[in-house]
Amino acid sequence: MSIKWRTSRLIEAVALGAFGSLVSLLRVSVSTVGLVPNVLWAEDGLFPLCIRNYGVVNCLREPYSGWPHSVPKLLGAVIALFPLSSWAILANFVAASAVGVVVALVFVLVTRAGGARSLGLIMSLIPVFHPVLSVESINSYANLYIPVAFLALIMYCFPNALRGNSGSLVAYVTFIAILTVPSLLVVLVVGLWFDSERQVNTRRWVSVVVVGGVAIVVNLLVASRQQSERQIGPNAIRLFEYLRLFPVKIWDSLVGFDYGREAIYQLNSQVRLAIGSTIVLSVFVLAIFARRRSLSLRAAVGLTASGILLSLIPSLAYGVIDRYFVWLSLPVSAAFTYVLLGTSRVSRSKKVLVSLLAVSWLFGGAFPAAESRVTPSYSWSRYLSEARDRCRASQISVTEIYFAPNWPFDEGSQLQASGLHSNRVRCTDL
Repeated sequence: MSIKWRTSRLIEAVALGAFGSLVSLLRVSVSTVGLVPNVLWAEDGLFPLCIRNYGVVNCLREPYSGWPHSVPKLLGAVIALFPLSSWAILANFVAASAVGVVVALVFVLVTRAGGARSLGLIMSLIPVFHPVLSVESINSYANLYIPVAFLALIMYCFPNALRGNSGSLVAYVTFIAILTVPSLLVVLVVGLWFDSERQVNTRRWVSVVVVGGVAIVVNLLVASRQQSERQIGPNAIRLFEYLRLFPVKIWDSLVGFDYGREAIYQLNSQVRLAIGSTIVLSVFVLAIFARRRSLSLRAAVGLTASGILLSLIPSLAYGVIDRYFVWLSLPVSAAFTYVLLGTSRVSRSKKVLVSLLAVSWLFGGAFPAAESRVTPSYSWSRYLSEARDRCRASQISVTEIYFAPNWPFDEGSQLQASGLHSNRVRCTDL
């Protein structure tokens, strides 16, 4: 591989990452009142507040919702160094920069593994353009686990991606990804199964499993310090609800929220359950027999099966089913894109389908961040002003502060905002 080729591809990756960062920022900025200096989302503010109050080491050692959240907290440590008035704009730029790195790495993985530039371009931009991200995930460094998981899926499931990249990149991505999303360790099994050259890649797979195991141990050690506030435990009701939602979420993955979604929702609940069950079973049956088939089929089935596992495990464990389908939507879109563009010869009809897919993502009714995240009442400057007023009026030394969307107000979020991760702020910091 020539130095000239490497330099050219590196420049393309950096430029694409910068563009992805800009898109991520724009999706917040073009909302109703989505001015970047005033949008501070939940844990994006809670983590730097924890570090400001108790220090980096103590905050890293303290689990949040049962897990360390080490990577977002380390990013929050940078924000904690600055005055509270600048936290919103800093958090948004940190989030945009982080997702830009993910975009660049996806492009590098796809193209170094032999994928065309056009394929690398579209697949790398899925984590910033996809409509499903608009609700809470877009441009939030606390939700960085979503694009990081997508990056890991591309690395494990894209044909030859594991072989075509340096061992250090694979190790770093694996450690950060599994430290951020422990259930990714299950996805390694899917990647190993579909790797037709796994004998050639034996050393790489061993290093991936070892590094992933270390990340799991770190997670468990931190998680053991505190019992999770969430009620954990799978049951059949959650599984059936997941399967009923599955057809709707597959549709959302490909065409957004605005085109035909209601028609699927109007289907009888049992019909949707049957459709969802059939699709899920078909994917895993294909996974058994598709390993020796075409690259397109292996990649598509591997990405889809991985997305099902990633979304199903937390859905069954925690019961907040709708939220975790984002882990299905991104790999399904990547699988569809690879089927259309991953072959050496791409027909005009496939190019038209990919163009329609891109238009759906752009105009599927969810390019701007959802109003549940950016409304006038969720302004960070307003929350700061109210907290200052309480300090002055009552002559107190500590008060509570809130983050969008009015967080933590409800009972569930108040349980999360406890201990070191409380939303209490010193009046001197205001």
